[in-house]
Amino acid sequence: MRVLAICHEFPPLGWGAGKQLEKLARIIAAQHDLTVLTAGIESFGSTTRDGYRLIRIDTGRRRTDICTIRDLLRVTWKSWRLLPSAIGEQVPDVALLFFTVPEGLLLSHPAMRGLPAVISVRGSDVPGHDSDRSGLLYRLVTPLVRRVWRRAGARVCNSDDLKREVLQVCPDLDVEVVPNGVDTERFSPAGKWSPGTELRLLYSGRLIPLKNIDVIVEAVALLRRKGHLVTLRIVGLGPQEASLRGLVAKHRLEDAVDFGGAVAHDEMHREYQRADLYI
Repeated sequence: MRVLAICHEFPPLGWGAGKQLEKLARIIAAQHDLTVLTAGIESFGSTTRDGYRLIRIDTGRRRTDICTIRDLLRVTWKSWRLLPSAIGEQVPDVALLFFTVPEGLLLSHPAMRGLPAVISVRGSDVPGHDSDRSGLLYRLVTPLVRRVWRRAGARVCNSDDLKREVLQVCPDLDVEVVPNGVDTERFSPAGKWSPGTELRLLYSGRLIPLKNIDVIVEAVALLRRKGHLVTLRIVGLGPQEASLRGLVAKHRLEDAVDFGGAVAHDEMHREYQRADLYI
């Protein structure tokens, strides 16, 4: 089977969606002919990777952790222009589109006409989901989002909660839930916490207001004032890092809160194993 996957994020760009596609691509390529169309940041063009063709577009993006509206518009426009050459002479049997917008806009391309497509709904592409995004922007794109969802052959969410958000926007949709998988041999507990010892907390993900990481810091400050031996490790990057560091300094938690920055996926299981509680 010939598969075309499109996502504006792909490592080292972005977070969960791109990383999930990277892992999924290896699995798909083991049995099928796969092409991945995505954005780049330093290297561009077509290469072969893990048995599939990877096409990176130059959108002028400057940061790995932040994708601006301008970046999204440029990747949409350039993907539209490159789509015929990405597809080539052999039309794919199915398209896998990560994010409703901008990827879903490509369903209107003549080269995609009649091609079965699966939309992987990610969260930020659901109107109203992300408090970091403009409410006006969500209101403007809602009709377009509904049109893309209805046009796709299938829609997939990774949780029941996200499915409920989708149905609030478009109640008549048929939506499948496919939870994220975990390699339980790699991601396995290393030990068990004992009362009276240090309780090590872990947060991993983007450092953005939507995640409410400041609430965790405040909770650590409260627990420490009550005499509990609690520490927090924050793994990830994002625009809120400076304000979170300021909050840590305000509560004098420099010895209790550690910023780990970006950690490679192959090392993340060690982060979880060193922690007693993941938030």
